[in-house]
Amino acid sequence: MDFIKRHLTNISSQETRTLLVHLRPFRKRAFVIVFLSIIYELLCLVPPLITGYIIDQYLSSSDKIALPVAQKQIIVLVSVLLVAYLMAEALKIISSQLLIVINSKLAINFKEQLYTHILHLPLRKITHIKNGEIISRLSDDVEDMAYLANSLFLNPATALLRLTAILCYALYINAWLALLLTITLGGLSVLCLHLNRKTRPIRRQIQEEHAANIGILSEVLQGIRVVRSFAKEKIEILQFNKRNESIASKELKANIQSQGINSLWSIIQAISTALILGIGSMLIIQEKMTLGNLIIIQYYATLVINPIISILSSVSSTQASLTALERYTEIMDLDRETLGSNETPPSIIHSIRLQGLSFAYQDKPTLENISCEFLRGQTIALVGSSGAGKSTLADIVCRFQEPDSGQLLINEIPANTLNLHEYRQNFGIVHQDNFVFDGSLRDNILYADSALNDEQILLACNKAQLTEFISSLPNGLDTIIGENGILLSGGQKQRLCLARAFACHKQILILDEATSHLDSLNEQAIQHAIMDHKENMITIVIAHNLDTIKKADLILVFKEGLLVESGSHQELILQEAEYARLRQAQQ
Repeated sequence: MDFIKRHLTNISSQETRTLLVHLRPFRKRAFVIVFLSIIYELLCLVPPLITGYIIDQYLSSSDKIALPVAQKQIIVLVSVLLVAYLMAEALKIISSQLLIVINSKLAINFKEQLYTHILHLPLRKITHIKNGEIISRLSDDVEDMAYLANSLFLNPATALLRLTAILCYALYINAWLALLLTITLGGLSVLCLHLNRKTRPIRRQIQEEHAANIGILSEVLQGIRVVRSFAKEKIEILQFNKRNESIASKELKANIQSQGINSLWSIIQAISTALILGIGSMLIIQEKMTLGNLIIIQYYATLVINPIISILSSVSSTQASLTALERYTEIMDLDRETLGSNETPPSIIHSIRLQGLSFAYQDKPTLENISCEFLRGQTIALVGSSGAGKSTLADIVCRFQEPDSGQLLINEIPANTLNLHEYRQNFGIVHQDNFVFDGSLRDNILYADSALNDEQILLACNKAQLTEFISSLPNGLDTIIGENGILLSGGQKQRLCLARAFACHKQILILDEATSHLDSLNEQAIQHAIMDHKENMITIVIAHNLDTIKKADLILVFKEGLLVESGSHQELILQEAEYARLRQAQQ
């Protein structure tokens, strides 16, 4: 029992609670498995008893039983033995099948909850976790965790049951044999458990390095053109091999340690067998033990090794699973985005007002005391040098980030009092990185609104100057574009993102460098389309090319996190300040 107590102290209360919460829906099946396992363990003790009884009563007894009677009794005993074997195997199969179902559903539950939690984390927290780590935790870690219930609770519990029963019988037969089994097996168990505990840090390092390796591999494959452009294939291969060798060396160390423990068990099993045979033989000569009892004890000595190995192997095999559970709880402990109240945003958004708004990223001020207002029907341009705070301001309007101070007001209602999910449904956004999903052109546009028909899709494509390109494709809208649009040019991918934003018909449209990859004709056509349909929305444009925002109703000029100027294009030109300086630098 001390093995299990020490074993379970390796798990924090949070990890234990997490595991038990996931096991709760399966508690009835778990009780059935435990019950079947108890019966199975008891049935496994029957064959040795019958074998020993037959030896003592019919093979080595001085009292001769009539042959016909002996034959009938032996047939009955052997029949009971066979029934015990068959019942034990049947129960093992049933409990194993039930356990497979539980493990499978546990893995599904872990994946669903982890994926749901990750998608609801604040962006600032997600960006600090590498994609490879997330993928590793959703795949390898979850598969490892699914077997924790079996290795932590079921295997040790059933093993202890068998061990207790066998030691009690050994004590009943002979106290010295029971003491021998207890000392040898108990002492080695403590030693092996101590060695097993040392593998957990190694397993954690392996999983962390494996996750990091997946992340780097993903980055290299996504940036394969950059790798080829700088002819870095050899360096990437060398670094990949170096990381794999590091993981392999740690796995080798852990496996050698596990193999060493198994070798110790083989040695102790041989020693125990020899000692039992020697002591038992002397007791038989002294007529203090029968041959049948020696056979039973020898048989049980073999059986008792298995539960001890089961307990210790469960400890060894769960080191990786416990590490996976630690990594799982690390993610689940991160606070999710607060959805706020159930208050629904206004059906028509007339204004967005920022009042004394400030925001710092890693203690570095990004926006300071910003006050401005965006009105329905307006196109507002945010300009300034890189790092001036333009994209951060757009993120705060979308509530991807929350301000450190000040207020974001929607129709004079504090935005943080509105339901976050419903609030974001008012936005159509084209991000600076122009991300698209693997699939068809149609799939990507339908991501904005799955209820769109082909006519509505083509209208959005026409507005984004994508119609001519679609017409040139043999499969039209059903053309597959590859992972992150790898089969598209930069301009085509950008226009697809614009079409997706136009298709959702939201009240607030945010374009973050949305036309930077387009030629001047397409850019002007899209700018005209935006201006022609701006009456029923608030349009926020972030642009470095100042020629594209001349017709904006309001231009906000940022410098080092401060709002230094605001007005129309003509007004700002006349001021001959920061905006005029930026335009002059582009000419």
